[in-house]
Amino acid sequence: MTPRVSGLIMEVNGLRGVCIMLVMLGHALGNTFFFLLPVMDFLFIVSGCFVTRIFVEIGFSFRGYVSFYARRGIRTWPMYYFVVVSVLAFDMVLVAFGRGHPVTLEQLLKLLTFTQFASETFGIHDTVLPTLAHTWSLAIEEQFYVVWSVVGLALAFSPRLGCILLMVVTAFSIVFRAFGGWHNVLAGRLDSFAAGAFLILLFSSDLPLPVRLRRDFNWSRIFGWLSCISLLIYFVVVIPGFAYRHDQEKLIDFSDHAAMQLSGKVLMLAISGYVLSNVGAPHLRFLCAKWLGLIGLLSYQIYLVHVPLMYYGSVALKELVGLNYKLGAGLMAVVSVLVAWFWFVHVDKRLAPLRNYFSYPSARRSELGGN
Repeated sequence: MTPRVSGLIMEVNGLRGVCIMLVMLGHALGNTFFFLLPVMDFLFIVSGCFVTRIFVEIGFSFRGYVSFYARRGIRTWPMYYFVVVSVLAFDMVLVAFGRGHPVTLEQLLKLLTFTQFASETFGIHDTVLPTLAHTWSLAIEEQFYVVWSVVGLALAFSPRLGCILLMVVTAFSIVFRAFGGWHNVLAGRLDSFAAGAFLILLFSSDLPLPVRLRRDFNWSRIFGWLSCISLLIYFVVVIPGFAYRHDQEKLIDFSDHAAMQLSGKVLMLAISGYVLSNVGAPHLRFLCAKWLGLIGLLSYQIYLVHVPLMYYGSVALKELVGLNYKLGAGLMAVVSVLVAWFWFVHVDKRLAPLRNYFSYPSARRSELGGN
């Protein structure tokens, strides 16, 4: 049977916490753990679930869209601009001592408007400070909020039309990467957002979905087997083959990258579907641990601050006390969680009344507990 989920999904929040820890691990250890790259797709799938549900609930309400964008801006912009301005100011000090990276006016404007790396969509190379390079995903998120309103309107107008549009978006993203498009732009990640949209439509009985697509299957078993097969293909076939070609210093065709990206996305889709189809199951209770839920709740803040802290902190620790770079990066990862928690308690919570001022027309909240 098709499971129905409602309220805050603790398992998804816990899995988001696992993913953000894997992201920090990958950044701390470098290219050694390149196979962890698909975990970003899980975060995009969650965003696809969350935003699609809200947009479908909003329907054609202008007030609803104003409330959504206002709430997201209040939720994400203060810390983003604080971190960007702080990093740029610190980098200017380093430049004065001959150790920083000069920033051009064009790079500054792109950082302030969430358009960094957008030119890569058309094959135009773009650069940004190493300490802010990770903001590509935050830029994609902000662009996604704008573009996805079209999908929400299509689903509100006609569920069938909306599902067709989601399939078109998915096909476009896959073809874009297959023909050499860079995967760290919106066009290269649209299929992850679309996967999240399909999942939330499938597992929410109160959202519109064509009857033919809402048949009662054993989705837990289907996604369970898909997860096992995807894991096998990804770690036994795709990753070893990719690593072998890299070690042999052979020219890696873009199709190798496309294959790794697509297999990783399918793996994240399968895991997401399995978790959603087993909400409340005893064997997933570990994902509901309070500490893991806290990490998931702070995932945005942690992601934003961990790269600058790792970069500057680990270098400073190595020069001052001779600490190994990777150990320094691990220590800074812990500091990142503390900084994120401090910001959440002393800034985000104080902004909550302002965010709540922009209420949605519907009293319902997103199934993922988002704002």
